Amino acid sequence: MHVKKYWRLILLATVIVFSVGVYYVQAKIAADRFPDFAIRKVSGDEREAEPIYIDGFYNEGNKEETLWIRAGGSEYWRQRSYFDRLEGGNFISFTKHLQKKYRNFMRGKEENDAYYFEDRDFVGYAAIETNLLRGYEPTDFAFTVACLDKKRKDTVSFRLPVPDRERYTMVYVEKVHVMNGVMKVITTNQSYNSNSIESHVYTIDWKRKKMLSDETVFSVSQKNGEMLVYPVSFDRTKLDRYVVFSKRSLEEVPEKDEEGDITTQEKTVELAAYDLETGERKKIGLPEKTVAEAEPALVSGSTLYFQKLAENGIQIIAYDLEKGKIISDRVFAVPRSERDSSLRDSIIKLTNERIYVAVPDTDAKTGKILIGDLKSGKTLYEGRIAAKEGEDLPKGYRITLLDLNVEGSF
Repeated sequence: MHVKKYWRLILLATVIVFSVGVYYVQAKIAADRFPDFAIRKVSGDEREAEPIYIDGFYNEGNKEETLWIRAGGSEYWRQRSYFDRLEGGNFISFTKHLQKKYRNFMRGKEENDAYYFEDRDFVGYAAIETNLLRGYEPTDFAFTVACLDKKRKDTVSFRLPVPDRERYTMVYVEKVHVMNGVMKVITTNQSYNSNSIESHVYTIDWKRKKMLSDETVFSVSQKNGEMLVYPVSFDRTKLDRYVVFSKRSLEEVPEKDEEGDITTQEKTVELAAYDLETGERKKIGLPEKTVAEAEPALVSGSTLYFQKLAENGIQIIAYDLEKGKIISDRVFAVPRSERDSSLRDSIIKLTNERIYVAVPDTDAKTGKILIGDLKSGKTLYEGRIAAKEGEDLPKGYRITLLDLNVEGSF
């Protein structure tokens, strides 16, 4: 009996090894049919481009495939490992970073970067748990909270009902922050009658498993036109103190797009900064028309960056939240050619005190990459997406640029 049992195990292991081997051989053969692209230097320090991943989509006749392009070459979806393909998503995300470092703590938790916080002492997590009424209506909202003390290697986990949860049809976690023994959870809540959207800051004593406060920072009504309210993106590479909330209106513009539909335009109506240390909320004055028309793009430390398309590039305005004034106003020139698409089609990312820009060309054959220093205003790198050296490209191919990610910035 024991011999028969061992033979079954050996046979099962053999089948698994053979199946995985066949998978990788097939993936390699299939990948060889697709061209290899890379971000190739035009000028500047090529080390600046090393952490960049361009998410894209390759099309050639009946062949279609998601791909990722970086300085060293490209990787297609079918080239990824079996387990990476099962997981899907962004393989350089903050969540993936935490899963590698804290496997036990991360077990069973949702994959959404907004739900997590990390500094040298703690890892924090907060997500929304719901029940479904009639199978599709979310109800009975509650926080699922966990905090890891790195030094003690202790984990605290618990569940807390969302205050006044019966008022909401939806609650989204936008940001989690751990500071001074408490956890701050920033959310966007939609009211039951769908006429208002609210930005909340919940303060939780994670050691005592207790809700301390629920503050409404912004509340906008949809009765007088469509409005948006959300926290501005933040730089995880900096220990932030402020959360900036943006209240924006959606307005129809008379010009029409290529499909002939009326387009909408977002406009900043109001900005407010919330101090995570003191709980103080203050309105941000928009002293100049230039800032009022620009888009709030990033909070890095005590600096709020705005971005706006300029005639010959991208205008970046830096506003000091503590001093309440503009500290720099620069235009990063983007060299143009007839093949370049409009800057409106560009992908712009601000992080690590850098501006990253990807500009597709009109025939979807290549793209331009620009990296600049937000503080000095200098262009650090210019590159282009092209075939890897020695690679021949087939006729009729197209590349669609979807996103730009920077490794280590999450």
